[in-house]
Amino acid sequence: MGSLGGETARKKAMWLYPKVLGFNPSERWGHSACYSHGIVYVFGGCCGGLDFSDVLMLNLDTMVWNTMTTAGQGPGPRDSHSAVLVGRQMIVFGGTNGSKKVNDLHVLDLGTKEWMRP
Repeated sequence: MGSLGGETARKKAMWLYPKVLGFNPSERWGHSACYSHGIVYVFGGCCGGLDFSDVLMLNLDTMVWNTMTTAGQGPGPRDSHSAVLVGRQMIVFGGTNGSKKVNDLHVLDLGTKEWMRP
């Protein structure tokens, strides 16, 4: 493999731990994370048998965590779901709530912060 007229640069991969402000979100697994316009949106997840239904936001410009206060009937606590951003909407599908599997679809409008059912 050649280089573009110079020496081949070799860098060692390493994890960085930037200083983050705001609160420290609780540890979780089975959550979803989506990125849009400099913000990472984290929804749901599970830890210690407890499912979450919160929407967390990490602003990558300021490195500050916030919790989004939402309106409407959201999906409720769940983990192992799927989520995708389409425009300014986060679409959440399926997952589990404890031992119960769910097969529903919810849409969060990131502008109005309101949950909807299509």
